[in-house]
Amino acid sequence: MIVKNQYPICEFDTNKNPIIHPASFLTESLPKKCIITYLRKELERFVEENKLPIIGHLNSEVFDIPIYEYATGTDKLCITMALCGAPGAAVALEELYAMGCETFIVCGGAGALTNDSKVGEIIVPLSAIRDEGTSYHYLTPFREIECHQETARKVISSLKEMEVPFKTGKTWTSDAIYRETPDMIAMKIEIEKDFPQYFRPAYPEEFELFHHFEVTAGIPTVLFAITTWKENGKPNVCFHSWSCFHGDKTVFFAVMGNLYQHTHTYANIQREKCFCINFLPISYYDNLVKTIHHNEIDDDEFAAGGFTSLDKGTQDAVKKC
Repeated sequence: MIVKNQYPICEFDTNKNPIIHPASFLTESLPKKCIITYLRKELERFVEENKLPIIGHLNSEVFDIPIYEYATGTDKLCITMALCGAPGAAVALEELYAMGCETFIVCGGAGALTNDSKVGEIIVPLSAIRDEGTSYHYLTPFREIECHQETARKVISSLKEMEVPFKTGKTWTSDAIYRETPDMIAMKIEIEKDFPQYFRPAYPEEFELFHHFEVTAGIPTVLFAITTWKENGKPNVCFHSWSCFHGDKTVFFAVMGNLYQHTHTYANIQREKCFCINFLPISYYDNLVKTIHHNEIDDDEFAAGGFTSLDKGTQDAVKKC
């Protein structure tokens, strides 16, 4: 289904079957683990010191990028580079995945918008401002994207375990490096201002999931609740926003851009193939907030919010619909 928009860059197609797919002309031949680096000199030195063999190429009309194999005991991984810019990065990931790679670590360099950064320090991105065009062909339009939380935790935990100094931060990706004007940079810095100490989260991890600027200056949208069944059969309530709705008496569309794939609500929908969108009066706001504080797998979130669940017979009837 195509989500249409006045501006082509904001249009999105949910169809996952493109006309051209790398798996149609590439074969699986690479290790499952892959490192993509944008540090050419360091890679060339590492290849020379370790005598790494070339096991493939990322081909293009401009030039072919070699793919090297690095082995530690019985464990093997491949190391390569990608073309600069979002399109080049996406093409590299698509083709490497088609050739057998499943787990990726990407490292490179970047400029800084603030004065507290030093050359050579490691920064783990936890989110990114989407000021390029490629990601809008993979995800519905919204200003920022959050890093997968479990992946970020593993990276941070590994760096701490190895006692490697690092910082966390946010990236700003632009397709036009020569159009990063002073006003554009100033706007991004303003969004990155320090977190106000007098802010108090309305629920746990509120300002870890969303930047405080998004919470305080975001465009108001309707609040609603998504109800599903957990894997253990207990009811689940997801207090939600940042979505849009469209339709008439014949069909109804709900575009829920912030329903992330790593959430249990998304998993419930995928498993049960059933969910309900509830538009409740403002008087239920506090009840819905209570479900946020009681959202573990064994919690009955209907009971936590003071809601009444349908009986089993009605539930089965709804599922059949």
